[in-house]
This record gives sequence, C-alpha cells and structure tokens, in this order.
Amino acid sequence: MHRITLTASVAVVALAAFAGCSASRYDEDYRKRIAAFREDAVFAGLDDKPRELADGRVLVHLPVKFDVAEDESRVPSLLFLRTLPEATVFNAKLVAANGQARRPVVVVAAVPSVRRKPDALKQEIDGWIKADGAFKPAKWERRKIVPAKGGPAEWDVIPLDGDQVFEADGGTNELVDLKMGGAGELWVSASPDRDFCTLVCLRMPDDVAGQFRNTPAQLAELIARRVEILPPPADEAAAAK
Repeated sequence: MHRITLTASVAVVALAAFAGCSASRYDEDYRKRIAAFREDAVFAGLDDKPRELADGRVLVHLPVKFDVAEDESRVPSLLFLRTLPEATVFNAKLVAANGQARRPVVVVAAVPSVRRKPDALKQEIDGWIKADGAFKPAKWERRKIVPAKGGPAEWDVIPLDGDQVFEADGGTNELVDLKMGGAGELWVSASPDRDFCTLVCLRMPDDVAGQFRNTPAQLAELIARRVEILPPPADEAAAAK
C-alpha cells in the first residue's frame, strides 16, 4: 500500500512538471505572438515587401501607396539627386480634397561608406538644402531608434518643412510642378563603421497627409527603423580579406 502511494505521488509530480513545462512553452509562444502582432501593428503603414538597394545589400520598406518608381529628372525640388547617383525616387499619386492630383515623394539611397562618410554627406546635403531655398531653416538632430532588423540605430535627422515644390495636376490633366505647403524629414544613418550610409527622405503635401495613418515625420522614422543591411556574399567577403 505504501509503495502504491509513493508511485502515485511520483506520477503526480511528473504530471505537474510536464504541465509546468507545457505552460512555460505556451507562455513563451504567446509572448512571441503578441510581440509579432505589436510589431506588425507599428509597421502597418509600410509595405511588407522590401525594396532592394545597393545590389540587394540594403533593404527598405516604403509607405503603402508609394509604388511608382520615377525618373528622377521629373522629380521637382531635386535637392541632392543631381549629385547622388545612388538615390532612388518613389512617388504616390494621391487626390486632394479639391480633386487635384498630388505626388508625395520618398527618396532612398545606400551610399557606400568608401565613397562618402555620414558627416561628408550631411555637409553636401546642407549645401543642397540651402541652394534649394524651399525649406524653413533647421538644424540636424541626432536620434536613436530601435531598428526592427538590426539596422542602423543612430541617425541624423533634419526637417524639410515649408512651401515646397511637388508634382501636381494643374487642372490640365498633366502633372506640373507647383509650390505648396508640405512637411517631411531627411534621415542619414550616423554609423561610420557600416558598409553603407543609408539615406531616407520623405516629403508630403499638407493637403494629402491625412490619407496616411502616420504623419510624414512618423513615416520617415518607420522607414529608418525597417532598414536592413545584409552581409556581403561569401565570395566578396573572402576577396576583401
């Protein structure tokens, strides 16, 4: 009788341990699912499909609706594009309350660090912004973010607010360059030890900004947080040694 009781006790302990282990795994899986859900909610304003820069070494996610890659020669207020061959321009064609088309613009670039370090790129950008003359005077601000994929955590940011030029429908069913109120931000990754200096620039007319779930500044930060820099292919890494 004593032996039976002892065996039953061992079984109870084993079942309790198993149940505890199962509960622990369940709790861990639950926490992971909640974390993934929250991250998906945070980045819901961005396209799930990344765009490849620098021959696939750098991945960026654009805001939803920015699905049109444009010839940069047609983008108004070019800023740095004339001298930054790595830049890629994307537009979104939106319609304002007055029925006219507007084209917010996103510019992304992955500049090899061997060509330009972040500080050098910022100096050039300062010159381009000053020459453009469309934006309110502003200074660079260092910001630390939590990257989603191990990308750059420190960036230098400058606002691009003021009456600026966007592509718009001037009433003739043809896109023309019109100056209008707008807002945006320009982000430059500030880690000199990275293979690439990543640049994110978003500008948006005020009268269509409400069509997005995030403000222009929030969208620019979300793009920066989703930047992913991939390691070089094995053959390139071996050749670099």
